[in-house]
Amino acid sequence: MRFQRHSSLLVIILGVVLLCSSVVAVVQAADGAAWEVYPAPASAALYTVDMVDGGNGWAGGMVGLLLHYDGSSWSIHWLGTGDAVTSIDMLPNGEGWGTTNTGRILHFDGGSWQVAGQPIETWLADISMLNSGEGWAVGEGGVILHCQGGNCQKQVVENDPQSWLSGVEALASDNAWAVGGAVILHWDGQKWTMHTRVPGDEWLRGLDMVAPDDGWAVGTQGTIMHWDGSAWNKVDSPTNLALHAISMIDANTGWAVGENGLAVRYRDGNWTVRDSKTINELRGVCMVGPESGWAVGRGGTMLEYKTGGAYPPTPTFTPPVITKEPSSTPTKTPAATKTPGPTETPTPTGSPTTEGAVTDTPTPTPSFTVTVGTTSIPTQPPALTGATASPTVSGAPSATAALTITEPLTQPVITFTQVVTAAPTQVAALATTAAPPTETLTPAPAGSAVPTLPAATKVAVRAEESSGAKGTVRTIAVVAILGVVVLGAAVAVGAALLFGLWLRRRRQQD
Repeated sequence: MRFQRHSSLLVIILGVVLLCSSVVAVVQAADGAAWEVYPAPASAALYTVDMVDGGNGWAGGMVGLLLHYDGSSWSIHWLGTGDAVTSIDMLPNGEGWGTTNTGRILHFDGGSWQVAGQPIETWLADISMLNSGEGWAVGEGGVILHCQGGNCQKQVVENDPQSWLSGVEALASDNAWAVGGAVILHWDGQKWTMHTRVPGDEWLRGLDMVAPDDGWAVGTQGTIMHWDGSAWNKVDSPTNLALHAISMIDANTGWAVGENGLAVRYRDGNWTVRDSKTINELRGVCMVGPESGWAVGRGGTMLEYKTGGAYPPTPTFTPPVITKEPSSTPTKTPAATKTPGPTETPTPTGSPTTEGAVTDTPTPTPSFTVTVGTTSIPTQPPALTGATASPTVSGAPSATAALTITEPLTQPVITFTQVVTAAPTQVAALATTAAPPTETLTPAPAGSAVPTLPAATKVAVRAEESSGAKGTVRTIAVVAILGVVVLGAAVAVGAALLFGLWLRRRRQQD
């Protein structure tokens, strides 16, 4: 008898425990960290983002665009040139370094961005600084720059593969890595050598080292490479889409981003695809912690990894409707209609439009000219799906530089003509108050050298949903799950009570 009574109580207790645990799980699922579309202040393409901490960071992109985060919002800044900012590396003390598509090294001293030294007239894709006095930059044609004391000198690579380098990571004065094309290079303190060739000759684009014996690199066809301290090995990837950038939080957690809004997370030994809330190409990512980070990409796309759900929709101004009162003695005059004769053709009005054209219109306007062209001078390999520069500079101290910027996929060809007035031997301070012109992007010509990226074979592209719709779906899902859990608990409690009554009647009969 006592055993049967205890069994009834045990069933009731288990039902209550299941109910509580289910409610906790639902709340955690609803409030956990996720990627949310941030209402970005600019519409120009963004290539890079790096944070000092959760309250201080910078992002860079087309036509000298720089965005600064102060812990509450992002504000727009501009370089005094039309260079594309291709990489940013922020140091723990708030000092920063960057590169451009015209071979400039940029330096942020805490107050303003300046040009450090003279441009090398070669596309630079990435920079990594050990400290304010030493670091490395890499780029087009396998160029490697060693920066020391404010001067950057080209380095020679043994068995130079002449590959476009896309990423670099400096760990110590005698330990650094660089990736690009289908190769991985290593610096041992004396020389650069080709360390590993990537299986399938896939193009590596992003690199992040967690420790001297732990590092990751990502690239085309979803390629993911891991360094375990002795060898670089290809690991299983959940996608065939190109990955452009990677940011590791620690040895067990990290994120990589790529084309079509792709976001993949590494956790406890496995890479999985996660929802990014966008289908725009993502080109840069920086994680601040397990539940905090930023990603940027095409069209000014900016994502924040955070808890708390989506941002509220930005209010849209609607002008008032003004109705003109009719006069006291209105008159109606029929409009004359012209009928074309047999040989007469009506002349259309308005300007022709190009189907598929994309227009990015940043608000302000700097002092340089934008001309849309139909050809491109050297186009960018897939190391960084951004702009390609081919500047020519002559004369001093005044010179005119022309460069061509090409966006892949729907490839635009944009020519910027600017006048440079700084003397070649001086460090030129960059203005931060200018603003870019209207940027019109048109498809690239058929002869463009930019390769076509592979289509997805494992990951379907999900359409972007509005924040309001997703919030409604989440609410309905939570209510439905809670309803099922409560119903199940009620059934369990009712069954336990019936079982107890049956036992009691059985005892009375006995």
